[in-house]
Amino acid sequence: MINELTGDQAPERGASAVWWGQAVTLFAAVVSLSFLHFVPSFGMRDEGIILEGADRILHGQRIYLDFFEFLPPGGFLFMAGWLRLLGVSVVSFRLLTVLMAAVVAGGTFWSCYASSRRAPLSALLALLWMPPLIFFVPVTHHWLTTTLLSLMNLILVRFATREAPARTSLFLAGLLGGTAAMVVPTRGAITLLAAMLVLMLRRGFLGHFISLSAGTAIASLLLAAPTIAAGGLSAAFDAIIMFPAHHYEGANRVPFGYGNGPPDFAVLIWFPALLGLTILWLIAHARSWRSDRAFLVTLIGAAAAFLGCGSRMDIPHLADAIPLASPLMAVIVAGLWRRWPRLTTVPLAGVVIAVNAWPLFIASFLFSQWIWAGTLVPTPRGLAIREALPAGGEAIIARVAATPASDRFFFYPYLQLLPVMTDRLQQSPFDVFSPGYTTPAQYRETCVAVMRAADWVVIDRDWNKRENMLSLFPSLQDVDPPERRLFEQALVDNFELVARDGPFETRRRKDGISAAACAAIAP
Repeated sequence: MINELTGDQAPERGASAVWWGQAVTLFAAVVSLSFLHFVPSFGMRDEGIILEGADRILHGQRIYLDFFEFLPPGGFLFMAGWLRLLGVSVVSFRLLTVLMAAVVAGGTFWSCYASSRRAPLSALLALLWMPPLIFFVPVTHHWLTTTLLSLMNLILVRFATREAPARTSLFLAGLLGGTAAMVVPTRGAITLLAAMLVLMLRRGFLGHFISLSAGTAIASLLLAAPTIAAGGLSAAFDAIIMFPAHHYEGANRVPFGYGNGPPDFAVLIWFPALLGLTILWLIAHARSWRSDRAFLVTLIGAAAAFLGCGSRMDIPHLADAIPLASPLMAVIVAGLWRRWPRLTTVPLAGVVIAVNAWPLFIASFLFSQWIWAGTLVPTPRGLAIREALPAGGEAIIARVAATPASDRFFFYPYLQLLPVMTDRLQQSPFDVFSPGYTTPAQYRETCVAVMRAADWVVIDRDWNKRENMLSLFPSLQDVDPPERRLFEQALVDNFELVARDGPFETRRRKDGISAAACAAIAP
């Protein structure tokens, strides 16, 4: 098997590579299609952030002016367009995951193949990212960015190895990179900076720079245009630049590999293994690596992917980066095999087994419990698998859906997907409430909005448990600041408890309440 993956026989013919590429893309799509009615969380995985923001846009609200987000507008506008085209439903959410999985798998395969010329090896590496995430490829800003950057990665590899016309390919790479930067600015910007280094691998830097920059500028301006036209540029600057600088990094910093368990072992060892293999490769090619364009472009891409994880290098963010680092692995494994076939056979086989065994076992269990044996239940957004819903999920969706359509809801503290699933709008400009992230002024503004307009409040009591908060945000200095306590007390005092469904509380507005209840929260 290892021989077939990395052997030093003649590189596969084009037709064989096309077959492998199509098989990889189809496999990723079919696996993702199995989760067409899968809704495992109302807040975790950040899926609700982009979906709820897009739903607000479809209801006529203006991002940064009518509701707050700390991300650029690209992901929200893309998702709003997708939902306008296919409708707001669980199926439309998951069809996008099918598309993203297929694009990432196909883009990773062709990037690996362009750099190594080994189709079976490229196919294996293109699918290795799937087992750790096979149970759920979410609709998040992270995966949308990975999708865009996997295509950009392919273009840059082909450019560096002289397989693509410089001007056209770099303009397209700029469009993809600019779009990615307007979805997740750190990852997109770091990749664009890395692309500048790639430009140096071929002559004509100035012309290449102009092509790349033109694509980046056009994508950025097109996605920023609605915000500029609405007069929201200043508000966008405060939300995207100033707010994360002061409130995001401190609360979200985690150590490398944080949150790992046995199924995540493959993700945990991926980058350390890649670093070790890179050092071996440099030793083996001490005289020639500086002139090896395939190695240099993939090394730059892998470094950008890793650095793009930023201060939150936990398992999910590292997993997002694996497809973008896979081309470097392809170059190194193929090169080391040719150099030291006996020395690399056992480690390579061990990595293949380690990466696939545990995750595939977990995936098989989830398939049998949720996908094939699951019961489909109706929601306002279409059918969902009952067994995959969070505890109390089916009941809270039904309870909210049973109220008059004119009733207004506030969902707290981290339930961005629940308003989308119940076809309701959040009665607050903010959709994320977390100590260290949400400011006292935001708690107060939300309190005033809720006291004035909300008929109902839905609270997830599990989210605010101290142990849960610290497990997700271990850098938090204070998990129960005064503004949070006062805000939650105002909710309890002014909205009476009606029902509990698992961790979810439903509370109804009392008579005679006013914004004066928020006076104690210091802005």
